[in-house]
Amino acid sequence: QLSLTNRFIFAGLTGDNQILVMDGTGASPTAVARIVVPFGTPRSLSLTPDLSRLYVTVPGVAPVAIFDAVT
Repeated sequence: QLSLTNRFIFAGLTGDNQILVMDGTGASPTAVARIVVPFGTPRSLSLTPDLSRLYVTVPGVAPVAIFDAVT
């Protein structure tokens, strides 16, 4: 069984230049927010161990973009 300490799931939407935020606590994930990535297409995503920041690779623009994962 997978044990999660974070209720949110983050997914890069490469066609829309957005990050989809989903609540993963229910029977099926529900979309709760979208984060616009105005400067490029999000690729790889990674949360910091304390779940406060989301690191996103944006090819051709910057090696890594950092987003607040709390607010």
